[in-house]
Amino acid sequence: MGTGLLRGDLGIRSHVSTHTNSGSMITTRNSTMKKYMMIFIGADYGTLGLSPEQMQAQMGKWFAWGDKMEKAGVLRGGEALQPDVKRISGKGRVVTDHAGGEIKELVGGYYTIEVKDVAAAMEVAQDFPDYELGGTVEIREVMVFDR
Repeated sequence: MGTGLLRGDLGIRSHVSTHTNSGSMITTRNSTMKKYMMIFIGADYGTLGLSPEQMQAQMGKWFAWGDKMEKAGVLRGGEALQPDVKRISGKGRVVTDHAGGEIKELVGGYYTIEVKDVAAAMEVAQDFPDYELGGTVEIREVMVFDR
């Protein structure tokens, strides 16, 4: 299990400054944070042969992890995904249907977090509940485009 998520440990800092511009106040926020997506890969729970009690216990671990991230102030969003997949590919836009049990590495969902760096994101990922079920967390920094 990971260590506790403490706001200071994850670099949750921002600097707020106020400027006067022609008599009006403008507040800017200078943040040192980066967004990361944690993508959850593993088998569909339905194919693992878990009892209803085991599934309930596993979901309890997920809720506890989400609550921990919320309390630490790092969780920005996320969703669980249904296991059935429609895949559209190639120039011909070929549509393929896949049941979750057919896919070896199924993307089961994601969380978006905001922390100081990839090391902090990796620390958050230590409490991923599905490691014991052979699950994987892929951590990707969210790209920011200047427009």
